[in-house]
Amino acid sequence: MLGPLRRSSASIPRILSSLAPRTCYSPSSLSALSRHTEQALPRLLAARTFHLTAFRRQYAATGDTQDSADSIAPPPGDNGIITKFQELQDRGLVHPNIIKAITRDMGLSTMTEVQTATINEALKSNDIIAQARTGTGKTLGFLLPLLSNIIASDASLAKKTFAARPPRTTADDIRALIISPTRELAEQIAAEARRVTAHTDIIVQTAVGGTTRMAGLRQMQREGSHILVGTPGRLKDIFSDPHSGVSAPGLNALVFDEADRLLDQGFWPEIQEIMRLLPDQKQQPRQTLMFSATVPKEVVQLVNKVLKPGFQFVRTVRDDEVPTHQGVPQHLVTVNGFENVLPTLYELCAREVAAASDGSGQKRPFKAIVYFNSTAEVTLASSTFHNLRPSEPDTDATSASSPMFRQSRPRHPLAPARIFEIHARLTQAARTRSADNFRNSTSGILFSSDVTARGMDFPNVTHVIQVGVPGSRDTYIHRIGRTARAGKEGEGWLLTTNLEAQQLSDRLGVGRRADSDTLPLRPDSSLKCAQIDMT
Repeated sequence: MLGPLRRSSASIPRILSSLAPRTCYSPSSLSALSRHTEQALPRLLAARTFHLTAFRRQYAATGDTQDSADSIAPPPGDNGIITKFQELQDRGLVHPNIIKAITRDMGLSTMTEVQTATINEALKSNDIIAQARTGTGKTLGFLLPLLSNIIASDASLAKKTFAARPPRTTADDIRALIISPTRELAEQIAAEARRVTAHTDIIVQTAVGGTTRMAGLRQMQREGSHILVGTPGRLKDIFSDPHSGVSAPGLNALVFDEADRLLDQGFWPEIQEIMRLLPDQKQQPRQTLMFSATVPKEVVQLVNKVLKPGFQFVRTVRDDEVPTHQGVPQHLVTVNGFENVLPTLYELCAREVAAASDGSGQKRPFKAIVYFNSTAEVTLASSTFHNLRPSEPDTDATSASSPMFRQSRPRHPLAPARIFEIHARLTQAARTRSADNFRNSTSGILFSSDVTARGMDFPNVTHVIQVGVPGSRDTYIHRIGRTARAGKEGEGWLLTTNLEAQQLSDRLGVGRRADSDTLPLRPDSSLKCAQIDMT
């Protein structure tokens, strides 16, 4: 796809500029973010969240469920399940300073389904394998039990020290280790952990690729670390280096987030090495929590290797529950040729920006993630959209009497949406900056490779646009999962050429799966640029 685009790139900016709207609209005000409320609770209590027999039935055929799965205790009754964060403090289960950060600083009061399920069980010190969809609040689900373990072992960390010389913490005082498949997800988890621990002396550090190894080590050696969040490769490098000074002799909590993706991406050798370098559980007991959107055979094998017998299977996905991607409207646009792709993408973005900015307030501000299958395509599209100019100057600016206004740069044709890009070739600092800026933007377009496709939480994403047929059905579904989160609506778009459309059946299963399992892709012919001859 990239070659033809490069050959026609000289004309693309002119084509796109000619399509730019002459009038720029101001964005409608963004409605206040809704909190997780009690609406989900009846469904939680009726669904028997701790569905342990399902684990036995679903994975008995694999032959990998050993004594650990068979020795799971019966599920607790619904009576006594805690659903409010404040109740954790009232019952003496979590320190008030942690609850203060969640309820007062973060403004949360009621737990989500996955938080209710995991926190209630994990506070009993059980090992857990939790199957939950993305965007359901998993991070808090494992942070609260983890922090409770740390404070239980060292009560002095529960309060923030404001003395001129606070107690010294070292790099060999790691109490909890969180393993994530991607740098972005690790940074996101660490940021959440720092918010939750704001009123304590607990120190959170990260160890991810794409950053200077020595700079990260010096920071850990200077500041110390109680919670370390990292990616498998960098964690293995640090723990295997005897000169790093980083170790975890007092480790009491280990978390695997997105366990299925950790195995999909071939991290099992690194995980094995990390486990070998951690303290023996016979000498230093620890709690292990594992979270996964799916539980394939490979995850079952990992469960039996790392979780203690008697672990709990927490399932918040019911058998009869409609998958998230099935509830998202999805549009398939087949373009005439490769040269039509970016003009069609621009037409779609411009139309949705204008619809969200018409002043009626009926639509949320346009906020989209645009996925490409390669880094080179992300870079090309981002550069093209960054360099767009309106077809004629902004009359409001040029007619102003002040020289400053006469020389003002014209507004971008897609304003107020801001343009961002993120992919693996950027430095970690640049990737973090792009992710944070897009996360905090009211309206924006993030051009991305698959580094953001799983686990990342970007609030209020209204559109997920995929350019080119993804490599697999799972990739397509995980990308779609970046929208319609936390009870909000969203929509998906797939732009493909006539040539690529022939791969829809092989890669996505379109047309060859049962009606209940097929992707709800509907052909869309509303974009005029898709069929124009631009050769």
